[in-house]
Amino acid sequence: MDLKPTTVAAPVIEQAAAAGAIDEFKRRVDAGLRVAVLELDEPVRRVVSYHFGWTTADGQPSNGDCGKMLRPAIVIRCAQAVGGSWDSALPGAVAVELAHNSSLLQDDVMDHDRLRRHRPTAWTVFGESAALLAGDALIVLALSVLLRHGSASRVTAANALAETYQRLVVGQVLDLDFEARSSVTTEDCYRMADGKTASLLACAARLGAVLGGADTATTTALEAFGRHLGLAFQLVDDVLGIWGNPARTGKPVGADIRTRKKSLPVAFALSIAEPSDDLTEFYTQSHVPDDEQIRSVTARLGALGALAWTRAETDQHLQAATRSLDEAHLSATGREELLALIDFAGTRTW
Repeated sequence: MDLKPTTVAAPVIEQAAAAGAIDEFKRRVDAGLRVAVLELDEPVRRVVSYHFGWTTADGQPSNGDCGKMLRPAIVIRCAQAVGGSWDSALPGAVAVELAHNSSLLQDDVMDHDRLRRHRPTAWTVFGESAALLAGDALIVLALSVLLRHGSASRVTAANALAETYQRLVVGQVLDLDFEARSSVTTEDCYRMADGKTASLLACAARLGAVLGGADTATTTALEAFGRHLGLAFQLVDDVLGIWGNPARTGKPVGADIRTRKKSLPVAFALSIAEPSDDLTEFYTQSHVPDDEQIRSVTARLGALGALAWTRAETDQHLQAATRSLDEAHLSATGREELLALIDFAGTRTW
């Protein structure tokens, strides 16, 4: 019998290999995170371990979702793309993920989010003060991980992370400020997104380049790649906050509408809506909306073209991220792996 390979055999094998590589990547970064977190005192470590999904609320081992680990992936892949090694890049990967989770712990308190990764947020379990202090501990720990051996590249990386965290704080301040403002422009939202989200992805790419020994031009190009990728991710997150499936997001339907978050799709829609539009009126109110109102606002945003606009903006930033890679001196394999991150960013929602 003449057996011919099926057309799906190669893709299946490739997908299996990719899944194995992702599992191994997460295992190594997770191990590095656990070693770092062991340095925290027990009361803080208990909050952090729960937040990472390693333990239950009462401290028992758990296999909770540790998240996408996108930022560590950027560090490692950028370092490898410029000729660096796993070992040289791992401290940067661990540090940037600690910094990211520092901001998540604090964001959940400030945004009053009750779910993250399909579990109650840390502040709902341990209290607001404990969660905020755990967030503070993580950014200090992140810098400590980088500075432990004091090489020139590690010091440069630590300085970059410290500067980035300042921008991240500014982004968070702007986000909180939006809650009290009746009008927010897309330019305002982009400035907030650049600080709160894109800056840390740009930093992750920079850390990978620095720890991998890249030249200045390549480091600058990779940082631009990370920034555009970060803005694309924020745009997609804004879509998920309005139109996302709770089974995937771990948050209620229309979570951002329920809290009247003035995200980029909302800012765009409000910029073209008439003052008498029901949408404009909704974002001046303060009562908790019911499910019917959430459905109505969601439909109105779609009718005003907010979803289509957000998709177009996302595509523009993904294209800009790709162009940035063209300006960097990368290995062929490294470039392909960074392009895979761009593809991932573009297919999370549509």
